[in-house]
Parts: sequence; C-alpha cells; structure tokens
Amino acid sequence: MILDTDHLSLLLQNHPLIQQKVAQTLPDEIGMTTITAEEQLRGRLNVIRLSIYTSSARMLCVSSAAESPNWNTRSQNFRDLTFS
Repeated sequence: MILDTDHLSLLLQNHPLIQQKVAQTLPDEIGMTTITAEEQLRGRLNVIRLSIYTSSARMLCVSSAAESPNWNTRSQNFRDLTFS
C-alpha cells in the first residue's frame, strides 16, 4: 500500500477508515513516496511562512508543530510514525 499525500494527511488526522485500512496491512507493505514526504514538508513550511503575516496562522503553526509526526527514517515499521 502506497499512501499518497491525501491518505497520509487523513491518517495523521486519525481518520477511522484510513486507520482501519493501515491496521489491516502488514507494516512492510506500507509506504509513501518521496513526493508525499516533500508535499507534507512544504505544507508545514507554508504555514510557517504565512505565520509571519497573521497571528491566526502563527497559532496554527505552533499547534501543527506540537502535533508534528516524528519521521523515524530508521524505522522499518510505518506504524512507528509517532507524534511529539
């Protein structure tokens, strides 16, 4: 199973159907593309960039950073994606 950007975003938001599908899939069979990783990073960086201009975006940036996934690149298990 390759998670695209939309599915990964839903997984990170604890979407029940996506969580169920991931839970039913062997960890070695779950992955994402480098494009998905880049898009996730660009989204976070865009929130930071916008935070310069608005206080509400700044608060979103702080909130998002608090819930950022720990991209454990050494892990062989996709389910090891944790939140700090």
